[in-house]
Amino acid sequence: MIGQSPKSKDAIRFLRGQGRYVDDLTRRDLVHLGVVRSAHAHARITRVEAKAARAIPGVLAVWTAADVPELGQPLTTGGSKERGFAVPILAGERARYVGEPVAVVIADTPALVADALAAVQVDYTPLPSLVGADVARAASARVHADWPDNVALEARGAVGEPDLAQPGLTVVRERFRHPRLAAMPIECRGVLADYDAEAGVLTVWASIQSPYSQRDVIARVLGLAAERVRVIVPDVGGAFGPKGQVYADEVLVAVAAFRLGRPVKWIETRREHAQCVGHDREQLHEAAVAFAPDGTIAALEDRFLADVGAYPVMGNGLTANTVNHLPGPYRVPHYRGHGESVVTTTMFNAAYRAAGRPEANFVMERLMDIGARRLGLDPADVRRRNLIRARRFAAADRCRHRLLRAGHGPRPLRGRHGSRRSAREGLRPDRCRRAGAGALHDAGADRRG
Repeated sequence: MIGQSPKSKDAIRFLRGQGRYVDDLTRRDLVHLGVVRSAHAHARITRVEAKAARAIPGVLAVWTAADVPELGQPLTTGGSKERGFAVPILAGERARYVGEPVAVVIADTPALVADALAAVQVDYTPLPSLVGADVARAASARVHADWPDNVALEARGAVGEPDLAQPGLTVVRERFRHPRLAAMPIECRGVLADYDAEAGVLTVWASIQSPYSQRDVIARVLGLAAERVRVIVPDVGGAFGPKGQVYADEVLVAVAAFRLGRPVKWIETRREHAQCVGHDREQLHEAAVAFAPDGTIAALEDRFLADVGAYPVMGNGLTANTVNHLPGPYRVPHYRGHGESVVTTTMFNAAYRAAGRPEANFVMERLMDIGARRLGLDPADVRRRNLIRARRFAAADRCRHRLLRAGHGPRPLRGRHGSRRSAREGLRPDRCRRAGAGALHDAGADRRG
């Protein structure tokens, strides 16, 4: 396999339109599920009135957290003694982000589901919305009422003793905001669950990335042995990381199928996907780098806030990734990084494509460009002078995941990418008006071979 380009075994099937996605699957006596979601970023839920929805012919059930014991359990828990949290399957007394599940309806057809969702009335008492990590960090209001503040976790890393005040150094201090994003696969999430009471087995088909995590949560909520829950992942129309998280929706479908004894399907809408699938990347950085006159890096410091949404379900992993990867592929003799994961009244985050590393790369590469401009040097030259050389068998420290194996280190910029001037000369003037340079270190790539 190494060095070869094997042909895809599935390409012809997909090109012929023969893929099998969740919404292509069906079962006899199939019914459909929909989710009533919070219309507020932060509010107390004072009343859920479902009488009118239950009266619609063809509506089989409307449940809140108080109606079904399984739905009163947490989806997951975490945190410390002072900052513990529990993610509800259905929000009971308080909603903490727009789109948080509040109630669930099951009906014979998707059209009846839509009618029932519209008929459920939820009364809210709005609470202060905390949008943005800097706003939540400074606010007196709390996302979780018993926390001392809205900082969930901290991640730190240090190498050497950074001193940006040494004489003769050019210091660049900048503030960077990396925006929030949401993954947009072609196929949104979908779930079909079917319980075989005779065999005692619940089978779940879902457009997800982590079937074993999904199985374990469903088994725990339903009080089943894990081997009694089978999770199957059919063809998936894109995932990119956020479908690896366990969400309440998949569990709701499983609970409904188990309790009703009928197969149940839920297909996520694009609006739901934008609201309720893990977001990522939102960070606010205060960074500084010191350069010697020849452009070599003398020291680097960074403090940042990471918006992790209403529940810090990812722990400190994503924030720590940013701290650990901020120096990138460069020789940084002195570095100090500090990141705070801050809860806000927004959808919680998930590991999306490189999970904390692109934010670090964005900050470091902007610092390199700004530093080169201040020094009057070519930005490609500045990068070349600071790259860790491939001839070094290993360059690692206690802070960064930067183990570079022989032959896998950064390669020097050469040819038309070797300088701004040569880059411009190598490009057609009618096709490109700007030329730039950049470098990225991928820790995962260094572990190959």
